Amino acid sequence: MNDLQKYEESFTDHPRNQENLEEINSLLFKITKYAQQGDIERAESLRDKISVIDPLALSEVIQAQDIIESARSKPSGSGHQGLWKELYGQLTDAESLILYNLLKKSSYKPGQTIYEEGDMDRNLYFLESGQAKHVYTRNGKETFIRKIRGGDIAGEDNVLNASFCTTSLIAMTPAVLHLLNLDRLQEEAPDGTLLKKIREFCVSKDKLHDLLKSNSQDRRRHLRIALEGSILIRHPELQGAKSLRGKLRDVSAGGVSFHIQAGNREMLQMLLGKDLDLKFYLPPHMQEIKRTGRVLSIRDCDPDFAGKGTYSIHMKFAEPLAEHIIVEAARYLRMVKPA
Repeated sequence: MNDLQKYEESFTDHPRNQENLEEINSLLFKITKYAQQGDIERAESLRDKISVIDPLALSEVIQAQDIIESARSKPSGSGHQGLWKELYGQLTDAESLILYNLLKKSSYKPGQTIYEEGDMDRNLYFLESGQAKHVYTRNGKETFIRKIRGGDIAGEDNVLNASFCTTSLIAMTPAVLHLLNLDRLQEEAPDGTLLKKIREFCVSKDKLHDLLKSNSQDRRRHLRIALEGSILIRHPELQGAKSLRGKLRDVSAGGVSFHIQAGNREMLQMLLGKDLDLKFYLPPHMQEIKRTGRVLSIRDCDPDFAGKGTYSIHMKFAEPLAEHIIVEAARYLRMVKPA
């Protein structure tokens, strides 16, 4: 056996002490706190202690160095956590560490687009400083929705639902944001507890979707009618696959929405942006409607209203329906169900 092999075996012959691991994890947390507060010197001092406690803790030393280097490019953690103290106050030390280390800093100039209406985006945005505006465009005209500033979040719909961006976000002044990629979050915190807490935080804020509805800015160009009944849904690429059944909510010449029950939220969200074959019936003659539609959004439903595990799917038809059959259906429904 050569010297190198003896050296390697010396590591495997000495399992790491559990008490040392706990002390090192405590040091990593303190290193993160000091780094967030901008006290790099103290963070580096604690990093050096890791090797003293356990010479085998190479990965932890590297992790500590990554935390320190990441903090060098970020604003003071005390200021950062102060802006979102309501969120951080709900997190454990370990969850705070994961969240902080996943945030990616990005700067924008006035007039620069942060994300665009119609984009498929998997980020939650924390606005550290500056101002930005939500707008949407119709017929070449930009309509202002709301302004956000330091301490606000954007992209909350990406956390609460699966949907394409319903507005554009544009920097009004020099702006600094921190992006949280939701796919990376699920990788680093797969049990879903941290994501659930972030969702609860987003629910407590004014949601853009609700603001659009309250301002009557849902931008629908077609008459939309409430409709009861079943709808069959099938993925055209899955030959022989079983059709899913949903409950109709409303329909227009341009699209349809319906409720569907699903046990796996993440699997259902994979349908976002996909084309599905649809079949349902329209009064008064129960005309069979077959269309291909694209999934534009998938939203959680209130479990007290629609039942646990129920989701609202919104789709746009590839080929619109004739407007007159929607008008005829609306007229019939008013007759049989007068207001």
